[in-house]
Amino acid sequence: MFYNKYIKYKNKYLQLKKQIYGGSELFDLDNNIIFESSEDNSEVEIIEIDNYTSFPSEPFYILHNRLGTCWNHTIQMILFFGDKTRLQLKTLIENKISALQIFNESKTKLEIYFGKTVKEKEIELVRLIEMFIYRHKNVHLRIEDEFCERTFMEIYKSIIGKNFVENYSGDFVDIEKMINFLCICFFGKKIKFTQVKLFDSNKINMKLVENSIGILGFTNDHVITFYNYNDYGVYCNNEFVSFYNYMDLFNKYNLNRYKYHIIINNYNKSLPTLKTDIVDTKETESILTSLLIINFIN
Repeated sequence: MFYNKYIKYKNKYLQLKKQIYGGSELFDLDNNIIFESSEDNSEVEIIEIDNYTSFPSEPFYILHNRLGTCWNHTIQMILFFGDKTRLQLKTLIENKISALQIFNESKTKLEIYFGKTVKEKEIELVRLIEMFIYRHKNVHLRIEDEFCERTFMEIYKSIIGKNFVENYSGDFVDIEKMINFLCICFFGKKIKFTQVKLFDSNKINMKLVENSIGILGFTNDHVITFYNYNDYGVYCNNEFVSFYNYMDLFNKYNLNRYKYHIIINNYNKSLPTLKTDIVDTKETESILTSLLIINFIN
């Protein structure tokens, strides 16, 4: 039954690929149009996730997204606080290695990846590293203001020559450039991205998830993230950060991926859930249309 309904909605989705169907296409990585069902149906199922019964009581450090920078916000949350990156980054910054030294030591690898931009924009790239370090220090002092966010994005804007249409909303190319630049500079490694098209009911590769530094989740106009902190899963949606067993979420999705969508709350007030693909998506909810699993290339 559910497979037939899946085919029904997938066919509608394919018909809409070449049309503009409301909302933003910002985070559709293949330039496909995202279709969300608004059909009312009484057969809606909600699957609860087996979350942790206990976890560390320490409060979260939080970055703010005031200027439409969710794509960059998620990257920095992973690098600042994810288990695969935070301790190495913290040690590097505490040793007071200068931004210029970090840049010079990374220059050869940066040139391989970014080409002549490295030489042409050297001053701006060093400033971007400085601002990344500045924001890292401030968030650990629980000092977070619009200055950090805006200045970081203005520097990035001057490097790539991009005129942001609305606020500082980015796309996949911005994500790819930013995270590779930061990971080459601070960890000496490039990034491998694995996209999972949830709307096409593709299976999530749990081995890649387990070895990842973090996972980005995309709606049609927003990015959220999952990562591990002290071996506990974390869900981050703008300023809403909570311990969350996202491995259980992904495993349950995989078991019934033709049946369920992963639903998030647009206003950051609740954790993701699984609902049937015939759900009447509420104004406060969005469907995750794809995931981007982020792994280091050794």
